[in-house]
Amino acid sequence: MGSKLGKKLEWWFRKLRLAPQILLKYGTMTPDHVHMVEGISPIYINPVDRRAIKKILFDSIRKRYPINRRFWKDFVTTIKPSVALDVGTNYGECIFSVPYDDQVTALAFEANPVLINYLKKSQAEHPNPDRIHLVNALVGEKPGEEVDFFVNEVWSGGSTAIGGIAETMTESTKVRVGTVSVDSVLQQKGLDAKRLVFKIDVEGFEPYVLLGMRETLAQADFAIGFIEVDARFLDKTGWPASRYDEEVLSHFDLYAPKAKNGSSYVKIKALSEYISQLDQKHIHFDLILVKKGAVLADVPEGWTLSES
Repeated sequence: MGSKLGKKLEWWFRKLRLAPQILLKYGTMTPDHVHMVEGISPIYINPVDRRAIKKILFDSIRKRYPINRRFWKDFVTTIKPSVALDVGTNYGECIFSVPYDDQVTALAFEANPVLINYLKKSQAEHPNPDRIHLVNALVGEKPGEEVDFFVNEVWSGGSTAIGGIAETMTESTKVRVGTVSVDSVLQQKGLDAKRLVFKIDVEGFEPYVLLGMRETLAQADFAIGFIEVDARFLDKTGWPASRYDEEVLSHFDLYAPKAKNGSSYVKIKALSEYISQLDQKHIHFDLILVKKGAVLADVPEGWTLSES
């Protein structure tokens, strides 16, 4: 109880402290769109979604530039992939942050049907809307019928397809959503992902997404991705780190962050070994995956991927 009360007080204190700047910039405390740091077009949001308020509105006022957005912008710009995949797009703060030339096709995958109208508005104001494709479906190992999806009504980033995770939330609503795989969508659209950049943040569903893009990865000359790992979710999804290593991550070189929110990453042997060395109660971090055998000729300025 004390922890929850403390978080609520912290929330309201931060909102009160930032209120003058929000009002000055947007003329209201509940703007329906936000101009992000290093952004190129507005991001439309639900102004009562706490994730949108904290991660998009507050970050814009505090001049924060999160590491996932930095990865997307820096690597898409430097690698110039033929295909860029944003799986777990949420409000699109990654995919709408960079321009795309005629050689790049960007795909935004978002299972939460509540967010699609916001994404369409943001897409319409992006300088290259025709280069971006929105896919409203759950991304998994293979395409199939509709499945249960749990929409978090307060914090959109907590929406998940994992029932065991949804059980820990009090503000989730179950809906039915269609399922696709990355392989099936790229095949349907006739896309050749010879050079691939991807970001995956899907609240514990990451292993299934990666399994569903095996053909895409096999055919790619180069692939690099940024994924979220939360050790609390691994067991709930049936993917303990050892199984994740063996069945999914063995096709990649893995790089873990040297410091939280930093852009220096070091190569690790295995996810399971890395987690075993951490002493945090709730382990939550990001990994960079590079397809084995791929040569990363140009690392964006400010980033390091080192052997040790």
